[in-house]
Amino acid sequence: CPNAEPGWNQCESAPADPKTTCLGSSAACNGNQCCPGVAESCWKTFPCPNAEPGFNQCESIPVAANTFDCGLTPVIANDLTFDCRFAGHGLGEGKKGDVMLLHGFPEWSSMYISLMRELAKVGYHSVA
Repeated sequence: CPNAEPGWNQCESAPADPKTTCLGSSAACNGNQCCPGVAESCWKTFPCPNAEPGFNQCESIPVAANTFDCGLTPVIANDLTFDCRFAGHGLGEGKKGDVMLLHGFPEWSSMYISLMRELAKVGYHSVA
């Protein structure tokens, strides 16, 4: 009630909760809610930026601010299918660049998980 006396709290509706915008989209969220999936989260839902620490009811949990480790994702190139792992800043400001991590046989992309997380923390997007 904009013109009510100070301390009056009998209005029919409470003030709206402060909302924030989901990363990578224009969707609004607040608190312990899930944002819609975006490419950087492998199209999986993820917690609202102002969710309580430890909230884990979404399909994906960021490993660092604005950073997701989506596990293995099939990528098709020239009729060949590669299982690739993506992580890092694909969202907003702070992205420094892209890093491609290559391995030989019999190694696997999982050998790069900890490196990919460290790269993501300092603003890089990586693929292995």
